[in-house]
Parts: sequence; structure tokens; C-alpha cells
Amino acid sequence: MEGFTAKTFKYMTKLEILDLSKSRGIKKEIFSPFLSNLKTLHLQLCNITTLDDDFFGNLIHLQHLSLGHNPITTVPKAISFIQSLQSLDLCYTDISTLDKHSFIFSDKMESLHLCALKNLTIINDCTFCNFPNLKEIGIDFNENLSTIHENAFGSITAGKPYPKLTKFGFFLTNFSTLSERLIDWRKVDEIYLATKGFNCDCSMAWLINDLQRSDSIFSKKLRFTTFKGTKSVCINPPELKGKKLKEASGKICDGKLSTIYHPSNLSPTISSFNFHWIFLGAIIFGAAILCYIYHNQIIKFIYYQNVSQQENDEFKLHQYFNLDEEEDSASISMY
Repeated sequence: MEGFTAKTFKYMTKLEILDLSKSRGIKKEIFSPFLSNLKTLHLQLCNITTLDDDFFGNLIHLQHLSLGHNPITTVPKAISFIQSLQSLDLCYTDISTLDKHSFIFSDKMESLHLCALKNLTIINDCTFCNFPNLKEIGIDFNENLSTIHENAFGSITAGKPYPKLTKFGFFLTNFSTLSERLIDWRKVDEIYLATKGFNCDCSMAWLINDLQRSDSIFSKKLRFTTFKGTKSVCINPPELKGKKLKEASGKICDGKLSTIYHPSNLSPTISSFNFHWIFLGAIIFGAAILCYIYHNQIIKFIYYQNVSQQENDEFKLHQYFNLDEEEDSASISMY
């Protein structure tokens, strides 16, 4: 569709949802103050390549925006000026770079979809740091995406895993390693694994060694799927190649567990080592307490012995002087 102008929506001041998908020649003049109450806008397949910074300037209540299926190569700055935006869809675009400059701060953004970005290979440091309340992100079908920086959500900067995310889709990606500190994986409802394989080494011990435990955190969250050549099995090291993740559980990195998700359950070697030191420390501490008590008892005993002896000597001395006084009185009386 073509030929939209500002007057097209002149009498639609209460319009909240507008779908202009497959329209051509979309210009910013269309989004006049008449559409200030718009909350949802679909602009898929509109052949959009760039947007002026003030493109959405009059859409002061816009909450949901879809720009999918457009030949956009970078995240448009115009998006950053929509202060009320809560969800954004940039799927099937030509975006190739995502970093800390891609998005400007927004405490209202909750849902972000970046699926099927054929040119995307890496998500860089602090890419999503400007979204402190992000709850859902989809990076599915990014077949060339092999790396996501462990501080992509700001977990390393904050000193703790990002806690808000409950939905994280990375179906059909090329990840082989995921950082335990990327997000707080305990908060994610479901984790769909469909990649070309994982490095079953210490970098993934936090997840793999958890799967066969009776107190497993992740075994019920994981969803293993096979699609378009994905296997979700071990590809390294050679001795575990082809093994399912559950089959490798407990066999990598000496059974090491995450200190984040299993803080009271360290690996057997570490646990035994720590137990001996704790036991020895307890003995030394107990001996110190007993010595302290015994030392105080000895001091008290000596003190009270001295006091008692002193009092006894004073009593005898008092008796002696009294006796002398009595004898002197008796001598005076005789004279």
C-alpha cells in the first residue's frame, strides 16, 4: 500500500493499533500528532533502510514496535527516542553488529526480538546494559551467531548475574559455550538447546554437571530439540564427542559445580579438601577455647587462694594484738 499522508489518520486520534506492513514509501509525516495515542505499530516488509532520528517523535505513547523483514543494517537511533517503548522486533533484518552503542538507556524495555539476523556473528560487551528491566529476549535462528559476551547484560559490571530475564530463546544458533554469569539462569522458565554442539569442558561444567543431580536446577528447564542439523551434543573433547549432555554430566572438570548456583556443593576433591581444613580449624579453635577457659580458672584459683591467705593472716594478726591488749590491761589492774 502507498499514498499515506498525515491527513489519512486525521480523525483517528484514539487509534491504538496500526499495521502498515508491506506498505511502501513510509514517511515520518504520516505519524503526526493525530496518532499520539498509538500503542502498537507494525512496519514489517516496508523496505525501510534508514529512519530519521525524529521519525517516531509524535508517538509519545508507543509501546510495541515491529520493524522486522526490512533491510536495516544498524539499529535505528529513532528507536531510542521512543521513551515509552516496551517491546521491539528487529527480526529478519540485515543488522550485523550489536554492541554497547546499539541501544540507548530505557527502563521500560521488557521484550526484545533479534531473531534470524543472518549477518550477526557476535553479541558484544554490554550490548543490553541499557535495558535494566528486560524480561524476554529472542535471538533464535541466528545460524552464524557463535559468541555472546558474558557481560552482554552487564552481569560482570554489576558483580552478579542479570536477574530479570525469564525468557531467553537461542534456538538454532551456533553457540558452543554459554557463560554461567551471562544471566541468572535460575530465573529462566525454559532453555531451548538447538545448536551444532557444545564444548563439554570446564566452561560448561556449571550446566552439564548439574543435569544428573537429585537437586538439579536446570534439568527441568532444558528443552532438547533436533532441527536442521542441530544436535545439542558434545563436540569436544574427543572422548565425549557425540555424547548427550546428560551422558556427560558429572564426568567433566572433575565433577565441578557452579559456585553461583550450587554454593554449598563443591566438587568432591574440593569438598574433601575443604572439609579437612574446616575440621582441623574446628579442633584448633576448640583447643583454644578450652585453654582460655582453663587459663581463666587457674588465675581465679590463684587469686582466691591469695585473697583467702591474706584474710587469714590479717585475722591472726588481729587476734595477736587483741591478746596483747588484754594482757596489758590485766597487768595494770594488778597494780
